[in-house]
Amino acid sequence: MSARLYWDTSALLIRLFGEPGNESLTSYLAGLGEIESFSSRLLGVEIQSAFRRRTHDQSFLIEMIRKLELEYVKLEGMFNFMTLTDAVINRARGLLEHSGVSGRLRSLDALHFATYLELASKYFQISCY
Repeated sequence: MSARLYWDTSALLIRLFGEPGNESLTSYLAGLGEIESFSSRLLGVEIQSAFRRRTHDQSFLIEMIRKLELEYVKLEGMFNFMTLTDAVINRARGLLEHSGVSGRLRSLDALHFATYLELASKYFQISCY
């Protein structure tokens, strides 16, 4: 049985751009073996936005961005994407209203976390990195 892993955008960007934390993430993934990857439909939009920001502020060469975009297209085919249902949106709104996270949780992060929680309620075990 494969491990189920929910990816938010930050984790995938760490992986794609080799940002700080990549070694830890790579080690974590190696310990899981075969992985069944899940994410929100938001992932593609956020990844594309990150690519454009990096190109715009020239923190990466355009040629490097194009390579990373192609790598993402390959990765995207291995994901199970979850739709933004009313249940997910309502759960995200509830998270934003919760006093423990109010003001610290951004809207897209709340949608990712709500999507993860919906999946966790369906599957006995799913990890989030």
